Amino acid sequence: MRVAIIVDRTGPDRLLADWLAERACEEGYEVDLIDLAQAADLEPWLEDADVLVVVTPCALPPGKPIIQI
Repeated sequence: MRVAIIVDRTGPDRLLADWLAERACEEGYEVDLIDLAQAADLEPWLEDADVLVVVTPCALPPGKPIIQI
């Protein structure tokens, strides 16, 4: 099964996308980590994907960590 993960190239959202991609690979999925700034045409990735994940920024209260492990 192929997973396409679309993310911005920088920031804490990229950390989450990298983590998600790594976990998916460990579970045996084929992963395309797509940098939205670099992808001029998403169609080839989306045609091949069985699953699509879009990682977007979120607003949290000051001092609250984005990712808790």
